[in-house]
Amino acid sequence: MSLLRFVFAPLFAAGVAAPVWADSPLTLSSMTVTRHDTLVNYDTDTGLLCCARQVYLSGEDVDFIYVDADFDLAWSDDLDSVSYNSREILLQLPGAVEPIQAWWRVSFVPHVESSGPSIRARKPRDFPEETAGAYLNAVFSIPPGVGSATLLIGPEDERLSLNIAIPAGESEMPSPTDFVAVTADALTRLPQLATSERRGPVTLAGIVKADIGQVLALDITVQALANADTDSDPGENRVLYYNTSLSLVGPEGLPLVPLGQEVNGGLANDYSNSISWDTDPARTYGRQLYFLGSGAPGTYRLFYLDQEVGQIDLP
Repeated sequence: MSLLRFVFAPLFAAGVAAPVWADSPLTLSSMTVTRHDTLVNYDTDTGLLCCARQVYLSGEDVDFIYVDADFDLAWSDDLDSVSYNSREILLQLPGAVEPIQAWWRVSFVPHVESSGPSIRARKPRDFPEETAGAYLNAVFSIPPGVGSATLLIGPEDERLSLNIAIPAGESEMPSPTDFVAVTADALTRLPQLATSERRGPVTLAGIVKADIGQVLALDITVQALANADTDSDPGENRVLYYNTSLSLVGPEGLPLVPLGQEVNGGLANDYSNSISWDTDPARTYGRQLYFLGSGAPGTYRLFYLDQEVGQIDLP
């Protein structure tokens, strides 16, 4: 369950009508609906998040609506799994002839992905001792001023129909630093960087040496703070970040070029780091990142996505 949800009873108290079932195996357990004027694109393949991020603008004719819902499932001997694609997850607006599809989804808060949402779940092996839920995290574009709609899930013969209230006020996605804490521990210049990678029975030695500028090694400590995974059962916690989510800005005021993260003796760029935990607080992890810059002495600024998380001096 994400941090954006509240329980089922307050949902109805907020003006959401009771759901109407056909033969759907889904039962709504909680839902949050928020309205957004802008959304940040946190894809590290687009722009440079520390310094030149892309922001999606709703404009005057559209509002972004984020629907974050959890469902219980009626698992049985006859029901082993459920699967609904984006064409089976629709929003019916008042007075509209046809319902609309969502064009974004959220897998890890606050990352909005430009692909249609889906709902998929499987019955646990040790059911009924253990159960599992299903999750929807969908972003729709609707005309401004719309205060209610009907969420439709599933094919027509087993469709779940939920009347939802859409708040008039606008919200913002949580900050990335609500979920991950990053600390800069050390920054050093390297005349060259030696690598050693295992490839089957062979160990490949390599070297990275800057032809222009200087290689810098940044040691960081990472700690997960809160669950960011929107498809997790209660008690499960997970965050996901990439090495390119971390940027270093030099004393000249310009970002350094990421060379990669140390992984098994080699370098990997756009490398995903997944952290799962079941204790509080979560343990900390040390990571080493490499950048190409001028190597000038001074204060360097560390960013996690679009948030500055610390500074470190290079003599």
